[in-house]
Amino acid sequence: MTEQKFDKDTWQTPKYVFNWLDMRFNFDIDGCANEHNALCQNWIGDGSPLGKDFLDTKTPYPYRNLRFYVNPPYSDVTPFLKAAKELKDKGHTVVMLLNNDKSTQWYQNHIHNVANEVIDITGGRIAFINPVTGKEIKGNSKGQMVVVFDPTMEDYVTRSISLDFIKKVGGYNGM
Repeated sequence: MTEQKFDKDTWQTPKYVFNWLDMRFNFDIDGCANEHNALCQNWIGDGSPLGKDFLDTKTPYPYRNLRFYVNPPYSDVTPFLKAAKELKDKGHTVVMLLNNDKSTQWYQNHIHNVANEVIDITGGRIAFINPVTGKEIKGNSKGQMVVVFDPTMEDYVTRSISLDFIKKVGGYNGM
């Protein structure tokens, strides 16, 4: 049996995680997607009419107050955090799903007291969707957090939520 190769940065967010966040933020655009893993009708990535790169913050989005969902490539999140801040400064909300590692430079320099909210996901680790098989893969070695860049807020808050609650609210079906 041969192993199918794929880009490790194209794992999809499980639908239940996206559903939980979408209930609160009502996303307009999936900021890091392709035609196979987009979670919103509108998405940014290869083949998208909105553009192929979320990092191109010079794109003149025709509306203010857009709400972006972003699960960036974890291999280098810093450029995506900088873009999120730029979009926030232009009046857009950006919600990112990231590895929960507060000891990193990218957290210290681009999230702490820059973003408005950090939600630590506790009680388990998210099993992301394999881009080849479409199946949930257990064994994620890191916990996750949600980072919110919101132009309507000026404070910085942290909170936590259990993965079990996210599954319950988001409609986890036990894939």
